[in-house]
Amino acid sequence: MALRAKIILELQKQNTSQALIADVMAATEIELARFATSIDESEYSLGEWIEALHAFSSWEVEQQRTILLVSKIEYLNCCIQGGTQAGKLQPLVDVWQGYVDKFGVASSTR
Repeated sequence: MALRAKIILELQKQNTSQALIADVMAATEIELARFATSIDESEYSLGEWIEALHAFSSWEVEQQRTILLVSKIEYLNCCIQGGTQAGKLQPLVDVWQGYVDKFGVASSTR
């Protein structure tokens, strides 16, 4: 199965927003390949990444912000690197929430 289709299937399975699905549809092959590399290099599954991206997208709407998909993925990578240093693997969505609460999110618009 093609990478884009696999990601979209997981997005639909988790009932994520149409905006996040549209972001994946609009992503370049290079961006999707980088996303796949991020998943492969982490201890988190595609489903856990999607859950965190969904939470990020919901937060983005609540905050009336617009953040590029690639920036969300980079932010999650930073969360993982910092979370790994803590010594205990926590759910990615929890690690993300902790980082947002503590550090916020820099502007990154479309």
